[in-house]
Amino acid sequence: MSFDLIAFSQNSIIERDAAQIESCNDISREFGLTLTHSEAIELCRVKNTSLRAMGRVEFGGNIAEKLISAFCDSPYMNEENYAGTLCALCEAFYYYKNETLDKLSDDELIEFMRESFNGNCKGSVDLMISNNLEQLCRYVKSGTVPTLDENGILTDETCGEGVGKGEGDANE
Repeated sequence: MSFDLIAFSQNSIIERDAAQIESCNDISREFGLTLTHSEAIELCRVKNTSLRAMGRVEFGGNIAEKLISAFCDSPYMNEENYAGTLCALCEAFYYYKNETLDKLSDDELIEFMRESFNGNCKGSVDLMISNNLEQLCRYVKSGTVPTLDENGILTDETCGEGVGKGEGDANE
């Protein structure tokens, strides 16, 4: 009986989160992008699976909503790839949040992902992950602050502080 109660509770949380994600359609619709109810539920499941896999807990803020807001105006997003790309971005976010040792705030990491995706990665999540995000981790772990130049190419500045302090994050 208690297992049924846990499953019911998890399903109601997913339904609530999916409704919040669907409310982002008001923003993304302007760019010709919307998520169906089933796509919003799938994004919630990917988020929850990623959180568990990375040993993370999300408080308050919803990263999926931030990703939608940050990426819905990308010239590389279209209705056919929108839901799948958001799921891949969500997985990448949580993985690289861990790999950068929480030295970047949520917003800093999302902005870096956005600039990479729209820049030299030209809409390829795989390229963004294998090149820019892996390189970002190396920079952050070595104490340098990576930035993207006007062409979306990583550059760095040696820096003792200023790598982002992780303040205002929704994740612990």
